[in-house]
Amino acid sequence: MRAIAPHLRGRPCAPGKRREEKKCARNLRNRCKEEGEDYAVVNFYHLVDLEDVSQEAELHRRFCSEKDIRGRIYISSQGINAQFGGKKEDALAYADFVEGRPAFRGLRYSVEDCEGHAFPRLAIREKQWLIPLQGGTVDLPVTDPSCRATPLSPAEWKKMIQRQEQEGSKPILLDVRNGYEWDAGHFRGASRPPVDVFRETPTTRGVEEAFPELKEAEEGQPILMYCTGGIRCDIYSTWLKQQGFDQLYTLEGGIANYLRSEGDDEEVWKGSLYVFDQRLATYRDKPAATGCYHCGGPVVPAAHINCANADCNWHFLCCEACREKFRSCCSTECMHADRLRPVLERGGRYERMHEYVDGSDEERWQRGEGTRRRRRQWRARLRLRRAEKVASKLRGLGLSSPSSTNEESAASASTDEMESASAARTRHG
Repeated sequence: MRAIAPHLRGRPCAPGKRREEKKCARNLRNRCKEEGEDYAVVNFYHLVDLEDVSQEAELHRRFCSEKDIRGRIYISSQGINAQFGGKKEDALAYADFVEGRPAFRGLRYSVEDCEGHAFPRLAIREKQWLIPLQGGTVDLPVTDPSCRATPLSPAEWKKMIQRQEQEGSKPILLDVRNGYEWDAGHFRGASRPPVDVFRETPTTRGVEEAFPELKEAEEGQPILMYCTGGIRCDIYSTWLKQQGFDQLYTLEGGIANYLRSEGDDEEVWKGSLYVFDQRLATYRDKPAATGCYHCGGPVVPAAHINCANADCNWHFLCCEACREKFRSCCSTECMHADRLRPVLERGGRYERMHEYVDGSDEERWQRGEGTRRRRRQWRARLRLRRAEKVASKLRGLGLSSPSSTNEESAASASTDEMESASAARTRHG
């Protein structure tokens, strides 16, 4: 008898249904474009103390059930974080509904026109915290504005950068995003984040491990933090304040608000803006800030792909030529892996991989804890290799980057921690 692999059990939606949803979304976008319907993507967040999260989430589900809205809406005891889209009338109606709730008075939201649905489905979820961060955010005073960094308007942000440079005292620019977002576009002078995924940013260890550039921060030197929409900066700044950094400033409304207000001035901003929906990037006519991971050439449009090796799944920039040459993989090692996902016609997208394995003890390594251990080992090896390659490219461009030593120690520590946790689960299993 054949059994379904454990990592596929308990999924809320069958893979075949997910593929059908994606296909319907693509067809709908094309039809909307032809019929000239108005669609939009809306983003907002609001940090506030909520007492009954379940009741609040149910009210949002009830309202959205009658609207043509798709996206991610997270609600926690610390507020709401939403990225969604749909028919413009429905999307704006929901944003107005939220702003009209007593707890969310003063909420500000951004609106961008698009050709159709940018998200495959709607998910309204109750969360412990609004953004993933190592150590969590429950113990951080994120709902108290006095504990967060000082917000700057886009015009004030630009003036501060230019004034400081003219006076010969550059501010420290902190890119509080994922490393791959920096690859698509960033403010000039900002170093690539030391972690490839923001949730790995530490809040339980020294601040220098989070952002090495803060080691050389002088007393009174302004620290300017930015992210896509502002929520990651607002939340992370509360931890930095606890570490003794007072001259903290954030970009109000994030990069998206800055580009709408000040434009993509190449003296200040380089590249496109990575977004977490099916567009993958805005300002797609501009090449990415960094080149193709394989050949270093320009990537236009600036869209990332995931490695076709299901055990790797690394998210990286790749030009069309190298995508064909490496079969959507990040390395020759991944090209010869056992679990390569078939690529759909749309670049960077894959069919879901269905794995059905026999239940014999001999194949235990192919599923369950064996699969998780194998993936950890594979990704740890690739992480070190990528860190060396990225650091080499950045040095060639004259840009600063986190040291490979830090990356290596972090990868090693992460692997050790996961192996220890795995052993503990086995002992107490």
